[in-house]
Amino acid sequence: MRALNDGDFETKSADSCQSGAVQVGIVRPVTEADGHDSRRGPFGESSSLVVGSADRVAAGDAGLSQTDRLAGTLKSMPVQRKIVQRKIIAPSGRLTSSLTSVVLCTVLLMTGCSQEQAEQTSNARRARAPQAVAPISVQTFRDAALKGEVKTVRLAIAQGVDVDAPDADGRTALQLASYDGHSEVVRPLLDNDPDVDHRDGAGRTALMYAASGSNNETVRLLLEAGADPNTVDKVDGFTALMFAAAEGQLEVVQTLLKHGADVTLSDVDGDTALDFASQNGHAEVIKLLGK
Repeated sequence: MRALNDGDFETKSADSCQSGAVQVGIVRPVTEADGHDSRRGPFGESSSLVVGSADRVAAGDAGLSQTDRLAGTLKSMPVQRKIVQRKIIAPSGRLTSSLTSVVLCTVLLMTGCSQEQAEQTSNARRARAPQAVAPISVQTFRDAALKGEVKTVRLAIAQGVDVDAPDADGRTALQLASYDGHSEVVRPLLDNDPDVDHRDGAGRTALMYAASGSNNETVRLLLEAGADPNTVDKVDGFTALMFAAAEGQLEVVQTLLKHGADVTLSDVDGDTALDFASQNGHAEVIKLLGK
């Protein structure tokens, strides 16, 4: 039987197979935003992923207090407010921005405000108007999924991004979000009909990514979306249950078993999930799988 250490998750080589030293594998991607994760995952030891900053859209908020004062002034001037409303409504029923600015400036000047203050209020109104949003690239979309940036992910989906677009290693946004258990990102991705059992270059699925960590909620979401708990990777024959057992993830093991994970499946060397739990001394997992 092979010696398997906690977190020692990387794809084994032919040399390691011959020597009897076997390691199971998932290596945490490296990003600019965080350090190294002690848990290894389905990314391969030599691979690293540098994540750039997600596009952000900010709206200005200068002059809000001046607008508030204007609102208070208008409330005390019912007659003038009616006049203002009539003047700024165009025949089509839409507000005419240029007339709005002129009327607001006039009202402010009537109430003792300076021209500069009037301009500040007008600028504040323009700043609060909807701003054009730059298109989000597929790479930025995947990076945001990995980092749990749900706003960027939702915006990219709204723009029509391909949620199943893989990176060079075959990893999709769903797999990247699942690795660190970003359920808040996994949910909108699942709502857009992704391939829940998509396999990366090593034949591993989002469920395997999630099962290697303390990500029980994400594991449950994937299983409820139809993820197959008994898929085996194409390198070592590992299953999601083997990943969870090797890492001692008791809750994840329980959830997988409830959804039909097969405890009898073995990898290319004949080791089962129970063997992996035993090698790493995960007593509670051993007890559960040994029933």
